[in-house]
Amino acid sequence: MEVKAKLAFKTLGAAAIAMLAVTGSASACCPGDGTVATLAATGLGESVPNATNLAVDPTWRIYEFQREGMLYLQINDAAGVVRGAVGRAGEALWVLPMGKDVNRVTVSTLTRPTLAQLVYQTDNFTVHLIPGTAGERWIVTRTK
Repeated sequence: MEVKAKLAFKTLGAAAIAMLAVTGSASACCPGDGTVATLAATGLGESVPNATNLAVDPTWRIYEFQREGMLYLQINDAAGVVRGAVGRAGEALWVLPMGKDVNRVTVSTLTRPTLAQLVYQTDNFTVHLIPGTAGERWIVTRTK
C-alpha cells in the first residue's frame, strides 16, 4: 500500500509540473487575450520587417517592436517606404530620427483634430493620419 501511495504522489507531482510547464509556454507565446503574437524584437527600420502589420487602413503597414523594456512603432506605406517611427518608455513618447515623414510625425497627449483618420490602435499606441497636400501628418498617442 505504501509503495502505491508513493507512486501516486510521484505521478501527481509529475502531472502538476507538466501542467505548469504548458501554462508557462502558453503565456510566453501569446500575451493579453491570446490573439496577438509576441512583439518582434528586431527589424525596426526595415521596409518589410518580420513583424505583424496591425494597421486598420490597408494603405499603411504599421508595426510594433519591443526590446529591453522599450516599445517602438514603425509606420510604412504599402511600398515598404518607412514613413516614421516612435519610441515609448512607460508614459514617455518620442519621435525617432527616421523615415520620409519624420518632420511630420508628432507625439501628443492632446485630443486629435477632427480631420484625423484612425489608422492604428493597440494597447500601446494609437495612430491618426491627417492627409495634406504637403504630405501626410501623423499623430501618435499612448493608448494606455
